[in-house]
Amino acid sequence: MSTLTVLAQVPSVTEDCELLRKAFAGWGTNEELIICILAHRNAAQRKAIRQTYAQTYEEDLLKALDKELTNDFERLVMLWTLDPAERDAYLVNEATKRWTSSNQVLVEIACAKSPHDLLLAREAYHARFKKSLEEDVAHHTTGDFRKISSSPHCLLLSSPREWSRLEDETAYLSPSSSSFVFFLSISLAITSTKSAIANTESPSTP
Repeated sequence: MSTLTVLAQVPSVTEDCELLRKAFAGWGTNEELIICILAHRNAAQRKAIRQTYAQTYEEDLLKALDKELTNDFERLVMLWTLDPAERDAYLVNEATKRWTSSNQVLVEIACAKSPHDLLLAREAYHARFKKSLEEDVAHHTTGDFRKISSSPHCLLLSSPREWSRLEDETAYLSPSSSSFVFFLSISLAITSTKSAIANTESPSTP
């Protein structure tokens, strides 16, 4: 996730942690100070802030933010602070809880990420929510998307071995394109589903 701007010279990680702690102290929360720090650091700097904050105060920065912030501002700051794999896991979990027919975040993640990124997201999902990403997606989605996501061709849910096989089979069409493989998998799943329906509905031959 992008930052607003990254300063040429930033304070030390220790100083950032002290300022965040101060933002949480007393009555109310100094939201402007939180924005000044987390919105103006890059991903590596935010990761270092999380690690140092946990070591210094024996508290997860994400839990501190969760206690102090609410609504859309909390969500925004959380997405800023999470690393890419954790952010993907957070968004997938959010999508399963608020699933609508127009919610395409799962497709966006599956298409935009490499197989390695998707594996990290699955691991982050299990670590954060103590549940399987595959089972949650299968449980909360419906209709054609559920059929597609449960297919072994779906990169988001299938095994790394299956990813490698699919990429090898389609490399001559679009080398190193995980997005192409995913769209191809959707086409294959839809074709397979339509074929199965057609076979079921067609009258049997005497």
